[in-house]
This record gives sequence, structure tokens and C-alpha cells, in this order.
Amino acid sequence: MKYLFRTGGLVVCLLVSSTSVFAQSPAEDLIKNVLKSVETNDRQSFKGYVVSDQDIKSFVWPNLSGVLRSSMNVDQYLQTSAKSSDAGLAELLIKFGGKKVTLVKLMLPEPKKKGQGYQLFDGPLVTIRDEAGSESSTRIVGGLLERGGIYKVTTYYVSPTTR
Repeated sequence: MKYLFRTGGLVVCLLVSSTSVFAQSPAEDLIKNVLKSVETNDRQSFKGYVVSDQDIKSFVWPNLSGVLRSSMNVDQYLQTSAKSSDAGLAELLIKFGGKKVTLVKLMLPEPKKKGQGYQLFDGPLVTIRDEAGSESSTRIVGGLLERGGIYKVTTYYVSPTTR
């Protein structure tokens, strides 16, 4: 879009790119990708959105409560969290699989934990619009890890108390 402003005897031409004004955040990009994979039931693509085991060991595991860490080791936690994430993904696909939904708004909470070079978030609340135009707010992931501006899903499991 082009805007002209007259200031005294000077005409200023201001070019505004719609992509720069309405730039999406990396978190929004991730959630849009997850929603697209839900729509197409592309189970393989979900793996690309999830943190690696090494990220869990480095950033998630050290921030869990001492009670949880004293009851299992990191490898047991990896197995347990993978199973619960798979269950959350199955629930997400039952609820939205094959349906075209559009991200309207993403409300990223304050980080649950900030460390040097990373942030951990609870699952963001998202407002989505279905093909009929109805909007609803829900959580489609249980948590996010941000490292260097890149967001990854920590789990697809969403606690029933936070939906």
C-alpha cells in the first residue's frame, strides 16, 4: 500500500508492506503447521514439531518438580511423556482431524521458566475458526519450548483442567 503525506512543501511517500505490518510470530507459524497437519491427518509431520529427546533432557527435565524427578529417571520420563503426548495427539485428531480450521488468535502465556537461551511455556490458548465461521478457544498443545526464536511442541497432551 502506498500512502502520501504532505508536510509543508514536501510530499512523503510511505510504502507499507502488509507482510511487515502483520508479521506472524514463530509460535503462530508452529501452531498453524500443527493445525494443517491435523486437517490432513499427516501423522508423520507431527514428529517434526516436537522437541528432541536431548532438548527434553537439557531443558524440560531439569525444570520438573523434585518429587517427579525422584520417582523416575530421565529415560523413564522420556517414555512416559512420549506415551502421554501420543495420547494427546490421538485426542486432537479425534476432535479436529480432517477438519479445516483457521488460527484466528494465539495467546501465548508468560513463560513458565526462562533460562539462558530458552523459555518454557504452558500450552497457548488458541482461537480457531471452522469452515462454518464458528469460533472457539482451546488448547491444541500442552506446552512449548522456545530456543533461539524457534518454537517446538513439548507435548501434545493437554490436561483436562486447562482445556
